[in-house]
Amino acid sequence: MQYVEVDQRRLKELLENYLKEVYEYNEKLPKGIRLKVIHYVKSRGKTYLYIGKYFYKYESDGRKVRWKYLGREPPEGVPPPPPNPLEGMSFLIKDGKVLVRKDLYDRYFKSLRAERA
Repeated sequence: MQYVEVDQRRLKELLENYLKEVYEYNEKLPKGIRLKVIHYVKSRGKTYLYIGKYFYKYESDGRKVRWKYLGREPPEGVPPPPPNPLEGMSFLIKDGKVLVRKDLYDRYFKSLRAERA
């Protein structure tokens, strides 16, 4: 499988813009309901990072915050989240470089590179 290096500045810019949209979206949701901005999962020595993908309800007892998973779809009465520009994307980090499969690079980043030219 062929991998291509991603321009980290462009990736950072995409993520920052999307995270801003998610924070603004969360402000409009009912109290306690959130689209979890960043969710880390560690499994078998790898770390998976999910951005703006899962809905949670949080509760606080004054000392602890507990997150209850609600699913990928917005709960009833909640508007749809902003579209994630990197939905379906997976990255490989190797030797300080961010790599992505060439087919995914062509799908997500090639057009973005043309937009900047």
